[in-house]
Order: sequence, then structure tokens, then C-alpha cells
Amino acid sequence: MKAEVKQDARGTWYARPYLGKLASGRVAKPYKSFPGASTREQAQAMADAWAAQITAGGMVTSMLLGDLLDEYNAAMEAMGASPHTVRSYRLYAHRYLAPLSARRADGLTAMDFDQLQARLLDRGGAGGAGLSPTTVRCVHQYLRGAYSWMCRKGILERNPVLAADKPAPARPDAVALGEADLRTLTDWMAERMSGDSAPWEYRRAWSFWTALAFGLRVGEVCALRPRDIERRRQAVLVGGTVVSVPGRRPWRKEKPKTSSSRRSVAATASQVAVMAAYEEFRESELHAGQWAPLASPTASWMRPSDLSAEFARTRDALGLDRRATFHSLRHTHASWLIASGVDLVTISERLGHADPSVTARVYAHYLDGRDAKAAAAFEQTMRGLRAPGGAAWPG
Repeated sequence: MKAEVKQDARGTWYARPYLGKLASGRVAKPYKSFPGASTREQAQAMADAWAAQITAGGMVTSMLLGDLLDEYNAAMEAMGASPHTVRSYRLYAHRYLAPLSARRADGLTAMDFDQLQARLLDRGGAGGAGLSPTTVRCVHQYLRGAYSWMCRKGILERNPVLAADKPAPARPDAVALGEADLRTLTDWMAERMSGDSAPWEYRRAWSFWTALAFGLRVGEVCALRPRDIERRRQAVLVGGTVVSVPGRRPWRKEKPKTSSSRRSVAATASQVAVMAAYEEFRESELHAGQWAPLASPTASWMRPSDLSAEFARTRDALGLDRRATFHSLRHTHASWLIASGVDLVTISERLGHADPSVTARVYAHYLDGRDAKAAAAFEQTMRGLRAPGGAAWPG
């Protein structure tokens, strides 16, 4: 790209080429003066070298990190990234990475990113509070992916984020309902699904029951249609999720969270009967046919956040563990499968995890049987210590 030079009122040569619009919509018009040039030819040579540097030889309109991140976000959206992912990427680029956005991407180092991450952990959140390690790890992964994209496109030669430190993960345990809470909830669901309750109570209880019975995510429950319930095969087809972003009506995205999330989840005969009864109820209520969403109070897709809020209200009304969310129904499903001795591969496939290692990581606190062995060993020791003819050890 040629940057035509001009002289200002003081006789200094400068260039301010129009490089078009960036993905953010901002006009790219960088400015550079060349006070060391005494002739137009010298100034033009300097301007051409400068222009080639700031545009990576004409491949991009700007080498500033913020501008390149906008280009990356636009590319990811065009390649089919989910709306939630694109929204998160824009948040990372425009808020958390703002302190580095006006610097050239090829001039930043691993130390720059380390310092930024430390700042985010310390005071990067609302009101000056620190961000969680999980959020900062997401920002790190985003930057790493963006720089890898720049390298693949030939914009940069190296990825400095690879040498930056990644915050240690903070993995809160998956919250599953305990026996007492599970009994309370299942009693409530059974009563509401008996056929004598109000339609809105029946729908709500069925939605919770479906997540619990098959380990589904909230968006997957919202996306279920009558045609996804296969009675002869005794299976539930999970082939989509409902997406909701501000300013748009919710819609069904045909691709779930990951490629592995698209799956067929086996059901028992009695579970299929429950699903069939609910289908018939919905058809008599809405007359919407095989494409109507089952979890919604209308023939339109329900926002997953609304269904999650319904669970939170029910949880509080029943006095369940306040840490429990709608996703806890999925965790409860998995924890009881583990307790029943189902192997990790089967559980992973049922939940739609990308790999059994994901299942092992999320439910590690349910997998370890060493504590049960310790309890048995302690009891055996206590029994062995009792004097012959003495009172038996309780239990």
C-alpha cells in the first residue's frame, strides 16, 4: 500500500493514509510525520516502509491489538461461533484487554500479558473487585487463540501468549442434590405430574424431571420437541439447544454446545410413558404439532434463563440447598450414575462430554472410593479391639 506524503504548514513531511474501515466500524486513518526527510522522495520512502509495517504488508488495516481482535472476532462469527461465544469475545476485547488495545500486537510480550492478567485478578471486575481465576483463564485462552489466528494468517511470526503464565484454575465442586433434597424435589415433581395440577405446574415439573432423568443442560431441555422423543427406540434425541441474546427472540440452534453434545440418550419404558403422557397433554393444550417446544408455556422457544429462574424459585419454595441451580439436576443425574457403578465412558456419552476426562475432572469428588474403604477399615479395627465377651461395636 502506498501512503502519499504531504507537507504541513511548517514544511514537515507527513502521511495519513485512509486504510478503510475496521471490523468495529472505526475508520483506520493513522498519522505519521517524517521530520528527518529533506525531500519528497526521502519522505515517500519512509512513508512506504512505515505503511508496510503498520498493515503487515497490506494484509490488515491496522496492527493495533484492539483492531486485530475486532478482526478476529468478526472472523470467528463468520465461521459459525455461537452468539454467546462472540459476545464473550467482544467483552474480553473491549473491556478486559482495553489497556493493551492501543499498542501494536507485534510489540507485546509475554510479560505484558502476565502484568495484565495480574491486574485483572486484582481489580479487573466491577467496582474494582478482582476477576475470578476462571474468567482470567478464559481471557488468556481467548488471547492465545487470537494470536494463533494472526500467526496462521501470516500477520505475525510468533505467539507471545504461549509464554505467558495462565492463572491456576479454580474448580468449584459440581453441586448435586443430596438425598433429602432429592426426595423433596421428586415428591414435588410427582405430585405436579400426576395430572391434577395446573398446566403451568405440570410443564415446570416435567422440565425439571427431564433434566434430572436424562442429565440434560437447560438449553437442551428448552430445545426438545415431540419429534425428539423416540418411543419405539426408547430414546431422547438431543440435537439442539436454545440460544438467547439481548435484543432477539430465543431460537433453536441446531448444533448443541459441542459436536459430542449431539446424542441419543436412552430411556426406560416407564420414562417413555411419562414423556408420551406429557406430549399428549401439550398437544391438547397448544395443538402445535411435532415442532412445538415441549418446555415452553407457548409455541415459541423459551429462554433458558427463564427456565433456570423457575427452578430457583421452586428451590427456594421447597427449602432446597441454595447453592443448587438448574444445572445441579444434571450434576445429580451424573453423581447417582457414578454411585451406581456406571462406567465413566458411558456417563460421558450420556452427558455429551467431549471426552471421559472431562467427566472425571468435573465429578472427581464423586469418583474416589478411598474414603469408603477408610470407613470400612476403621470399623473393622474397632471391632477387632473389643474384648472377648464385651459389648459389640455399634453398627
